[in-house]
Amino acid sequence: METQLTDLGRDQAKLLGEYFRREKISFDKYYSSDLIRAHETCKIIRSEIELHDEGVILTSNLLREKCWGNLQGQTIEMIRKTASDAGYDVSTMSQFRPEGGGETLDDVHERIRNFCKNELFQNAKNNERILVVLHGGPIREFMKIFRKFGCPIDQKDLIITPNTSINEFDILLTPENRIQNIAPLRLHSMPHLTLDVLKNDSAGYEDGN
Repeated sequence: METQLTDLGRDQAKLLGEYFRREKISFDKYYSSDLIRAHETCKIIRSEIELHDEGVILTSNLLREKCWGNLQGQTIEMIRKTASDAGYDVSTMSQFRPEGGGETLDDVHERIRNFCKNELFQNAKNNERILVVLHGGPIREFMKIFRKFGCPIDQKDLIITPNTSINEFDILLTPENRIQNIAPLRLHSMPHLTLDVLKNDSAGYEDGN
């Protein structure tokens, strides 16, 4: 659902942008989910790297977080109870489709696959550095797709990545823009966040935020 970026989120995005600038890491292209919190995160990162707030951020609704339909905004306990009442258990929860336009996990996976095939890889060039800012669930689906192309990602790394953590991949394309090789350079990396920021972030999750 559409929610505003929190002050903590803005602080984390600023720290990430400062880290990229300090490490002299810049990007040729910026992609973002079209939801406000992701788009603002991308804008803050870019403005810290380039020291201005200009340029194009390519947004896509394919990069949105999973839609829970009529259950949007409910607690995970309520979602699990509703799924259980509909006949789903832990092993089949990913196939539960909430009423009101909700998605299954397969739906999210297909969205991300379409983005990779028809936008990201189709329009990418070798030696181009691209930043994609999106949400925890879809990031995990990216990793599953990359694994299908032979990217060595352990099962233990298929988690919901912490806020503003860096997942970096080296992707080699053929002249026809097909995947030749994908290698992970770092996963769930947070060199820009202090222990105090991480503690505050964890507290937010414990409060259900």
